[in-house]
Amino acid sequence: METIKVNNDIIQPLQESWGDTYHHFQNRTQTIPTVAAGVVSTESALAWLKTASKIHPLNSVDRLIHQVSGLGAKDIRTLIAHDRKEYFPEDSPNELYERKRLSIVATPNSPVLEREKILTNVARAMLLKQYDLDRNFELEKKMATIDPSRKAEWLIGNPGLVAQKGKDNFLFDIQFTSNTNEVDQGDLVRLHYYDLVANTITQQPKHLSLAKVYIEPSFADAIILMAKTSKNSEKLLTQMAADFSSLSDNKIKVQVHQIEKKPDLYKEILSVGQKHWQQIISGSTPQINTDPYLKLDSQGEELYINKAKAFLAATQTVKAAESARKETIEDFLKSVSGLDISDNFIPPYTGALIRKYDYLDAESAARYFEENLGIDPVHLREQGVNVEMLKQAFVRMGGDLSPFYEYGAPDKKSIETVAEQVDFDLSGFYTRQMRPIVNPKTRGPVHDAIKTIRDSLANPIKELNAKTAQSNAMDNRNLLPAQQPSSTKQTTMKI
Repeated sequence: METIKVNNDIIQPLQESWGDTYHHFQNRTQTIPTVAAGVVSTESALAWLKTASKIHPLNSVDRLIHQVSGLGAKDIRTLIAHDRKEYFPEDSPNELYERKRLSIVATPNSPVLEREKILTNVARAMLLKQYDLDRNFELEKKMATIDPSRKAEWLIGNPGLVAQKGKDNFLFDIQFTSNTNEVDQGDLVRLHYYDLVANTITQQPKHLSLAKVYIEPSFADAIILMAKTSKNSEKLLTQMAADFSSLSDNKIKVQVHQIEKKPDLYKEILSVGQKHWQQIISGSTPQINTDPYLKLDSQGEELYINKAKAFLAATQTVKAAESARKETIEDFLKSVSGLDISDNFIPPYTGALIRKYDYLDAESAARYFEENLGIDPVHLREQGVNVEMLKQAFVRMGGDLSPFYEYGAPDKKSIETVAEQVDFDLSGFYTRQMRPIVNPKTRGPVHDAIKTIRDSLANPIKELNAKTAQSNAMDNRNLLPAQQPSSTKQTTMKI
């Protein structure tokens, strides 16, 4: 999770009306549990609110206040993973404690999260239609409401969907994945957590359902495009989504898993949550155990160092070679630019060729046609809605597609067709460009000669890597570990 430290002196406002947001929530900060318990001072709480207001809109600040007032499903997953000593790179207890104690602020939602929000609405509509359910807004709101009178006041949650049929309620967690068959530990924790939240308000969902959703990327792009077309388009899209279940699985697939309730997991969630929440609101230092650092024996250390040097040398060799390649491209083009290279030029060396391109400034041409010749953009530009099934579903519902068309990048073929029809010379929009390429032949003497060159480079590169790996340059002190690690927190990279 991306966060920033609370520091109002250096944070530049991203929101023009941040002052209004700040004053709107000023009194509410006193209700935040860590503030009410005296762990966080009023001054620190207001500094946190000021930082949050500068970078988040009003509704997002409301959500942040809600999140620091308890432990959500993702928080519980982080804490359980820690207490079980599981590898969990997405979050850490230290950072979680800092969030709840208002030392850091989560950064605004990324485009990925905004995209997921829209797609969740689509999945929600499909589930309601597929199982003939009605969404239970009242129960969803109660589950998300902070109530200090509850026995476990830190239990607050927003599941993907709470639906009802008759007197029965159904709880859904919605997750997007390329593998709809997979159910992992995080899925189980989230659903059992949401069930506990429902139980605190005397509700017992009939089923715990995990909805794994796959949406083909280009189809997802089309959905996002339509949702952002106008204020009403997302609502219309949600109505359309009810019929998406008829599409093929390679476009969109929703697979629902019924999750068996595990009493031991309920106990673990309550135990872990209660322990850490009490530590958070009491000001206790997080009881976070760290395993001692492992140290390799001399043989293992030597092996590691040698292989690490070889790997580092190889990767830097690739980068150095790519840099040299770019320099040769620039030098090649610059050197031959003054030569007479006409269309019938026969190169004296066929290993590398100069290929010439006529580049059409399509944007300028399209704009000229639109502004000076009055030609409709429909004849010149690509149309924004191009998923046939999506259009058909919308039309079946009685919708009109024409307001949703948007004109983006110019279409070269359309422009050339229009130019021919109106007898217009496009030569003024073309510029001559050149690009060097390796001869693309896949057989014959030229291909064989190039392959011989490539093969002859293999051994020298290996020797260079080995030599570099043993050189003094690889033993730079900045590449060696410090005597004492500066931090226990490990930075991981998600792949």
